[in-house]
Amino acid sequence: MPKAIKEKLYSKAFSLVELILVVLLIFLIYFFAYHYISFDKYKPIKTTMNLMNLKEQLLKINFKTSISLKCFNDGKICLLFKDEEKKPIGKISNFFQAKPQVFEYSNKEKELIYSPVYLKGFEYSRPCFVYTISSFFKSSELIVKTKNKGIYIFNSIFTKPKKVKNFDQVSNYFQDAKDKARDAF
Repeated sequence: MPKAIKEKLYSKAFSLVELILVVLLIFLIYFFAYHYISFDKYKPIKTTMNLMNLKEQLLKINFKTSISLKCFNDGKICLLFKDEEKKPIGKISNFFQAKPQVFEYSNKEKELIYSPVYLKGFEYSRPCFVYTISSFFKSSELIVKTKNKGIYIFNSIFTKPKKVKNFDQVSNYFQDAKDKARDAF
């Protein structure tokens, strides 16, 4: 074969190095696109978060030491905090219709007052509701009284809180728990 025809033939084809580089480039794009970008974290939660499913929804979030929901501005803005970080990882608007009353986990009506929290870009703000779950899945034990929806008793053992209508039923709840504990022995 004449030399001119041979050179013309080889100049139109890709070299082996060029083909390997193209395949390597396609592989790298695929690898980074599907292995390092997690699409799950951008999916919205399909169910709405409320007091009855609060613990269940918070446990769906991956955390190492704790996950907290802290509500400010009379419950109109709630922020999610993970692993005791200062920067929130999420926001829930209008979690409460009106400012909730939060009480200690007892049959006495002793209202909890939370310490102010510093939010980056804001001044110190005092939350009206804080619910935390630790890495051992122990959650806050408290009683929450809402304006229209009743009273919720949060116990760290149960996933869902016990809902009652008034504080007389809260006292009955604690008396029943005390009786069951006494009967167990």
